[in-house]
Amino acid sequence: MDVAAFLAEVPLFAGLSADERADIAAISGTRSLAAGELVFDEGEPGSDMYLVASEAVHIDKRADDGAPMSLVTLGAPRVDFSAARRRQEGGTLLGELTEMSPSGRRFTCAA
Repeated sequence: MDVAAFLAEVPLFAGLSADERADIAAISGTRSLAAGELVFDEGEPGSDMYLVASEAVHIDKRADDGAPMSLVTLGAPRVDFSAARRRQEGGTLLGELTEMSPSGRRFTCAA
């Protein structure tokens, strides 16, 4: 995956120069997850931000009794196959608020 090119389609990063996106891409990593595999768990400290590039992720919150409650399924960027070209519009951004909160992840996220 060309991370710098993908970042150009994400609204948060679209206004950056190509060099700035390349710098971010250089310190970024990619992960492939199997269905059901955790991205992050509620309560754990957050130090990463994620962009969903394909498929979808499921966001859950633990109820007071500890049972998981499904909140939402977030999809990958919209893909447009018109005019025989693939175009991604943005990426679902996850974990960015935890960077500003000392209380840890507020939700569980799984592939």
